[in-house]
Amino acid sequence: MDSIPQQILIQIILILLNAFFAGTEIALLSLNSGKLRKMQEEGDKKAGKLLKLVEQPAAFLSTIQIGITLAGFLGSAFAAENFSGYIVDWVINDLGFDAIPLKLLSTLS
Repeated sequence: MDSIPQQILIQIILILLNAFFAGTEIALLSLNSGKLRKMQEEGDKKAGKLLKLVEQPAAFLSTIQIGITLAGFLGSAFAAENFSGYIVDWVINDLGFDAIPLKLLSTLS
């Protein structure tokens, strides 16, 4: 497939995507509806939109959870596909666990 630096970059991007979704969820849940209401009354249109999300977060949170799950799944699948061989080689050759059956090591990695 790609070179190791490219694989690591893709893995980092998937981790950051997961972190973005998780951070967005926490940011929404941490908003103060009282402050948002006051900002909306002062004419802040963005505060009004955020207030709607805070008061009825179900659809937004469902979407965020799908993003978190998808990014986590893709990150895990990508890591398993691209890095498990390196982990098995490292465990067998560098750590000296050559008594462990190769199939078991592949499953564990």
